[in-house]
Amino acid sequence: MWLLKKGAGGSGKRKITSLPQGTQGYTGKILKTSSNSGKYVLYIVPLQESLDLKPLAHTAVEFHKMPKHPCMACRSEIPLPLLPHHIKFCNKDEPDLIDDDDEDDAEDTAAAKDVNDDVIAMQSCPICGQDFTVDYLPTHAAWCDERPMPSCSTQPQLQDRPEGVQDRAEGVQDRAEGVDDGAWRKIADVGMAADHFRQALLVSKEDERNLKVKLDMAEDEEDREGQIINFYKTPNIDWARPFHAKLQGDVAIGDGVARHFLSLVIHKLKHGFAIDVGNSCGAMLFEGQSDHLVPSSSKIFMQNDMFIMAGRMIGHAFLHSGPRLTGLSPAVLHVLAGGTPQTATIALEDINDIDVRETIGPLYEVCESNNGNLTTLSVEQRDAINKLAVEMDYSILKETNRCWLLHNLLQDAVFGRIKEQLKQIKQGLKETYVLDLLEARPDAITQVFPSEAEATCSPEVVLDFIQWPQEDDGQEPKKIKELLMQFISTVSQDKLKQLVKFWVGWEIPMTEMKLEVVDSNHYPRASTCFRTLRLPSHYQTYDDFRQSLEMCLGTSEFGFGLI
Repeated sequence: MWLLKKGAGGSGKRKITSLPQGTQGYTGKILKTSSNSGKYVLYIVPLQESLDLKPLAHTAVEFHKMPKHPCMACRSEIPLPLLPHHIKFCNKDEPDLIDDDDEDDAEDTAAAKDVNDDVIAMQSCPICGQDFTVDYLPTHAAWCDERPMPSCSTQPQLQDRPEGVQDRAEGVQDRAEGVDDGAWRKIADVGMAADHFRQALLVSKEDERNLKVKLDMAEDEEDREGQIINFYKTPNIDWARPFHAKLQGDVAIGDGVARHFLSLVIHKLKHGFAIDVGNSCGAMLFEGQSDHLVPSSSKIFMQNDMFIMAGRMIGHAFLHSGPRLTGLSPAVLHVLAGGTPQTATIALEDINDIDVRETIGPLYEVCESNNGNLTTLSVEQRDAINKLAVEMDYSILKETNRCWLLHNLLQDAVFGRIKEQLKQIKQGLKETYVLDLLEARPDAITQVFPSEAEATCSPEVVLDFIQWPQEDDGQEPKKIKELLMQFISTVSQDKLKQLVKFWVGWEIPMTEMKLEVVDSNHYPRASTCFRTLRLPSHYQTYDDFRQSLEMCLGTSEFGFGLI
């Protein structure tokens, strides 16, 4: 027994109403009239049991009067509408080709096949020594000698796959050609799975025309930002194509320029654009404190599709192993990974409006405390909460509704004005194929949006990636090596990231960062495309070395000009 319902028209959320039935139940005339000849969607609502969605066998009575044609492979009489589907699976032991006598053997074979599918053959890479799937190893080996590390931390170890990840991955349809091999879905380690997804996509696009961007270094900061914004607001671009950047007015060329460009893009996205988009105070797309950033509620940004642009920037940098946008709120990440605002865990720090945060704060403490009650709130605090609740169209505070009211106030304070912004970000991620990864592997959200702690630059990792001069080159290289090691071990995180960016083009340490000690009176120089830092040998004290090097690090913000 089942019931049909239809929507009442309009847009957005709406109620559905039951269709009228005749004396014989639903008839073709009733369905045609109610659906306006098929223009309206009808919804089937099971009343007492679930609908059987299992496909009918080709021998079912429903196909008795259909014209049939024998399959050339198995000689079975197949209804013509089912023949294309049957041919596709005919050599793969389709269930309706199995005789009743062999049914038990077929079930055993299928069960054995499922077990074999879960066993992933792993093999070590001869270059880096890490374990990868046999299907993925050739792709990894082609990139291994030049693949940048995704963050400054060490590589994560293999771990068990989260429950439900494989099931969700099975139903996701990839829009990216070359990523449909499915191997990345079965890799237990989420970092390796994301790396496989990214590299397989780039390999499938490597023969396409380069995606080019040019920045005029003679222009002021706002004009350069305008060029970046115009580039990422251009629609209908395949962001997985090979990427080439050029700095007009600068002699630098090669991969280092592309790394510098992506680093500049993510820096502007996180810390704001100086360009005036109509609010006279620049464009700060993400607001809040570290690890609690949320999209700005500015309607000017939303109406100008700035968050679609932001999604493209994030996805483009991720595809090319560039810097990540760090510090977003876990509640926002929950929604971007496919969750709903109602199921997100919202912290008080996620509220950007300080007045609203101070108003909700006392109620938050009462609800979080096991022994808390409303008597601990002052009259002024209760009045402020009630005033805010009325403004948001909720009932006033009572002992029986305190947690319900807190949940709804937090929902409105954080997500009430940024729902469209989150949709735009997801649209930008979809255009860069990154949403495919997040839909199949929600746990990969931390690979696209790491926390501030995960993006910290570790001196140990940087020192481990440096290719030092030979020990027998003399005393001067040895002394400069000791000065550089002292600098890396003692400077702040910001200075260390500036050093890595000056060295290779962005803040992510890369393998084979070469150090050369040269006989020169010039300042330190870097060849980012070859990951080479050239330090003069004339430094005698650490203070002189540190001061000279710090003067050079700031130049990476303005291109590759020499001091």
